[in-house]
Amino acid sequence: MTDLTPEERKKVYEEEKTRIETSQSQEKERNKVPKRRREIISSSSYSIAICLILLIGFIFFNKYIAFYRPDFSSDTLVWVKEQILTSAFNTWLIILIVGLVLVIAGHICIIILKNYVWQELILIITNLVGIGVIVALFYMYPFDFSTIQDKSWTGVVPIIINIILGLIILGMAISVLVKGIRLIISVTTKVYNE
Repeated sequence: MTDLTPEERKKVYEEEKTRIETSQSQEKERNKVPKRRREIISSSSYSIAICLILLIGFIFFNKYIAFYRPDFSSDTLVWVKEQILTSAFNTWLIILIVGLVLVIAGHICIIILKNYVWQELILIITNLVGIGVIVALFYMYPFDFSTIQDKSWTGVVPIIINIILGLIILGMAISVLVKGIRLIISVTTKVYNE
């Protein structure tokens, strides 16, 4: 076998390096799909668990949603419960239950389906359902803070609740927008894994 010139050695080296890099990148792509699938299953499972906790909490423990203050008038410490929920809460609770059941069903579908497009569409729909539930809460506003005896909280609590709900709606709206744009780009350029 004849010795290779330095140029030929360099060319062989470059070809071998390219071949190795190509096989490594293909291996990374093959490993990326199962990793993404694990992430989807774990995040959907987490979302289902949170929805179940919210369902149980709001259905069975909504009577404890109140403003509590200590009362030192007797020898023992007594916590006085000042109810802040109105009768409109029961109407909103039905909307919340339907919304949470839809979100749970959507995440179960995400776990079952292996199609990227359907998964993203379901996530967009579940976020829109969440926005609808919170907008219904804003519209019905089943809170009455006039029952709170400490008047310094009467003006502050509604502002805090409105800010928190507004930030949640903003976050969900941004998520819908980002997922929608990403889905459109993925579908038009066909850059997604089944």
